[in-house]
Amino acid sequence: MLDTNVVASSTLSRTSPPAQILERLQRRQFELVVSTALFAEYERVLRYPHIRARNGFDDSLIAAQLKTLRKLSSPVEPDFSIDVVKDDPDDNRVLECALTGAVGVIVSGDKHLRRLVVFEGIPILLPAAFLAVLDADDEIT
Repeated sequence: MLDTNVVASSTLSRTSPPAQILERLQRRQFELVVSTALFAEYERVLRYPHIRARNGFDDSLIAAQLKTLRKLSSPVEPDFSIDVVKDDPDDNRVLECALTGAVGVIVSGDKHLRRLVVFEGIPILLPAAFLAVLDADDEIT
C-alpha cells in the first residue's frame, strides 16, 4: 500500500521512485489497497497549494489522478482504530488500512512510519526499496 507522501511525490517528478511506483501500479505489478480515510487524505494533500505550485496540477488534473487511483485500487474499510503513532495520528489510518487489507508492504517516506520499520509483520519500505522488491520479483517470474 502507498502512503500519501508517495502518491503526492509521484506528481512532482516523472523520474522519481514514487512516479515509477505509480507507473508500476498502472501496469498492475502490485495491488493498491486504500480505505476511504486514506483516499480522502490523498485528495486533501494533492490539493495543498504548495503541492499544486510544484506540480502545476489544476482541479481537472487532480480529479484525473484520483480517478486513476480509485480505478486501480482495492477498497477496504477498517472497522477498528489504532493509536500506535503518537506524533502524527493520521499515520494510524495507514496502519489500519494495511492491517485490514492484509498488505505485504507499506511504502512510505514518512519518518514516523519508517521509525516502526515493521508493523505487525508488514515491512515499511522507502519508495526506492519497494522498486527493488518489484524488480527482484520481475527477475524471479
